[in-house]
Amino acid sequence: MSDPEKGGSQYLVLEIPDEELLFAIAEDGRLDDRALDALESEIRDPGCDSGWAAAVALTIGRSGRGSSVGVLSALRQRLATSGHETEALAVALAIELLRPRPGPQVERADSGYRFVDANSGQEVFVEDPIAAHWHRQGRWGPPIRPDHQRSPLVLKPHTDLEAALAFARDGGIVLLTFRPDWLGRPAAPLRITKAGLARDPQLSALTRFSRVRSVGVVERRGRSLLAYEPRGEALVVLPEAEVWTATQLADLLGRLLNDARS
Repeated sequence: MSDPEKGGSQYLVLEIPDEELLFAIAEDGRLDDRALDALESEIRDPGCDSGWAAAVALTIGRSGRGSSVGVLSALRQRLATSGHETEALAVALAIELLRPRPGPQVERADSGYRFVDANSGQEVFVEDPIAAHWHRQGRWGPPIRPDHQRSPLVLKPHTDLEAALAFARDGGIVLLTFRPDWLGRPAAPLRITKAGLARDPQLSALTRFSRVRSVGVVERRGRSLLAYEPRGEALVVLPEAEVWTATQLADLLGRLLNDARS
């Protein structure tokens, strides 16, 4: 790694032995909220190695879980104040990667990333073989990260349950549309992902499956409706879907919920 200079370029190389790379990529692909919680816990330790902490931060950043911003920001500050400025820049990159669509200061490269810090103007190149794997697939990270660059799969009457499930498990966004309400007003679609579900396009209010207690069908005014219960919150009852029955939809969500628990 080069010494940091204002406006200068720095390099960080994350090395993984060739014989371990396939396993490391597979582990990245299987990341879930429990694993991310464990990684966050480890980098809270002020005695952890700076290079290792930067690598873990990038793993967390690639996963795109917005709630990780606090622990990554604290790590960045700790590294910067202890003189590990290159690693702190890498963590700044990881923070930017948390965004659903990282900004132009981040570039995907064949071997990793190029990042320019907006505040200092410093540039860092990160060689990361796991990131390179996802970049070759045209994506920012593993399936736990919803892939906004891929066209969503809109549920149709003929859509196969297994196909929709596989699409979500691979990082795609499954779009469920609803019938207008009794006044004819349209209802926001539901976006279903491997990580969770939300009704806003940016998934900023994503309810993660790791926080869902149950999924099922409730009866309201003679209609069967899909419902789910986030931990510590009221039951969410969704409008009537345009396609699929509430039972079919509960099956889809229930299997994704089971994935998060397994």
